[in-house]
Amino acid sequence: TENSYTVNYAGEQARAAVDFLAGTGSPWFLVFAPYACHAPYVPHPSHRDDPVPARPEGFRDQIRVLLTMDEEVGRLFDHMSLRDVGDDLFAFYMSDNGYMWGERGRERKRWPYGHSTKIPFLLRHATTTRSISNDIVANIDIAPTILDVSGAEDDLVKRNGQSLVGDVPPRAHLLLEYWREGQFDRTPDWKSVVGPIWQYIEWSDKSFGNNGIEKIGAVPGNAPQILRDLAES
Repeated sequence: TENSYTVNYAGEQARAAVDFLAGTGSPWFLVFAPYACHAPYVPHPSHRDDPVPARPEGFRDQIRVLLTMDEEVGRLFDHMSLRDVGDDLFAFYMSDNGYMWGERGRERKRWPYGHSTKIPFLLRHATTTRSISNDIVANIDIAPTILDVSGAEDDLVKRNGQSLVGDVPPRAHLLLEYWREGQFDRTPDWKSVVGPIWQYIEWSDKSFGNNGIEKIGAVPGNAPQILRDLAES
């Protein structure tokens, strides 16, 4: 409605969708993706003055907006439990990107560094136990995982990622790439390969890094070849 806080409205619509979908008796798929926490950062009145980590005021409001997002995610899971879909529910919780608040002298997203590219990534199912994994995973792993869980044939999609269930060995590296967007010309094209504790970056602009090359952590000597192989596969 006109006076609804958008995150709460999206949550209401998601819960209504669960009511309808759970009553069909058929498999269903739901995406809950509110606009938060994009600008403008307007906290819900109940969180407007909540204490948050010390940041410039605009960033503090960005965190306050997320408090309402967290509440709505909790309400959605509680509602699905009430609808008795818990045992069959397979859920992913994630973001589309990270965000830099001045780390390495950069702001916003589109940068190859972990503050920009790493995201919260949670997987929930009745058969899983609570644990934390340091394996390298990515959003390209969602489709293969859904295929495995649903019992669909593997050849329905080209598997760029890998399933997160079963006895699949963790990946050793992950390819990251970015092509400059016209309105965001401060960030040049770059490509990168990420290992468990290192990162190798190649910039199209040679003024970045060391003549266009940047290394973070104990980068192996064959990182350039790893990057080329991944980019061409």
